[in-house]
Amino acid sequence: MPDFEEGRTETVDMDGPADVTEVMANTPVAVALLEVFTSNRGPQGSIAHHSDGRASSRLFADDLADLKSAAADQGLTWQAAPKAKPKE
Repeated sequence: MPDFEEGRTETVDMDGPADVTEVMANTPVAVALLEVFTSNRGPQGSIAHHSDGRASSRLFADDLADLKSAAADQGLTWQAAPKAKPKE
C-alpha cells in the first residue's frame, strides 16, 4: 500500500474555477505529514481522520504539487488517481 493515494479531482468555483483533489494518507508517517501540511494551508486546510488510522484532505492543485514534493523528499510513496474511462 502506498503512503499516499490520490483520489478524484473536482472543479469548484471559488472566485473562478479551481481543481480540488482528495488525498488519502495511509501510514502514520504520511498522516503526520498531511496534518502538518494542511495546518499550514489556511481555511481549506482541513483533515479528516478515519477509524482505520488513515486520514484524508482535499487540496488545490498547487497544494497537491507541494505535498507530492514534500512526500518525495521524505521518500514516501504515492499512487496517482486511476485514469477516468473515456465517455462513449
